[in-house]
Amino acid sequence: YFLLDFKKITRFIKNKLIENEKEEALETLLEIDKTMRAYFNGVIIVMVLLSLFATILFSIVGIDLPLLWGTIIGITNIIPYIGPYIGGAIVVVFTLATSATKTISVLIIIIALQLIESNLISPNIHSKTTKTSPILVLLFVSIFGDLMGIFGMIIAIPILSIIQILLNKIKKQKK
Repeated sequence: YFLLDFKKITRFIKNKLIENEKEEALETLLEIDKTMRAYFNGVIIVMVLLSLFATILFSIVGIDLPLLWGTIIGITNIIPYIGPYIGGAIVVVFTLATSATKTISVLIIIIALQLIESNLISPNIHSKTTKTSPILVLLFVSIFGDLMGIFGMIIAIPILSIIQILLNKIKKQKK
């Protein structure tokens, strides 16, 4: 929402704030916009990597339509931690229906990818794109997930980024 209405928000601030505050507020908004764009680029990088790894591993196992299933795994990864399991359930059901012998291999691949992605890939990529500690990323996603479910998990990292930017601005003003 913020990215879509950035120009409207900027115009509002230019018109409503006192002259000295306008520059500071616009600077903060630009920093938030830059961070949000970096975060969403990180989400896309993780999606592409997960899709690629899943596709390759599904091809090695020999299931039909590995690109489709790898893409589903990557897209459902937008939901932190549990997204690939949602996509993985679809792949497991398909594999079970077409080749019961490959189902265990597919299940192992999905669990391994999920563990690697949620504990290594995502925290590191998101911490670099938002300049945040991977531990803070995991903590915020866990807390927001507990408070607001899947929606909370999706918005946790952007909110963490905005909080950090605002706290840094407050620290600079105190100096």
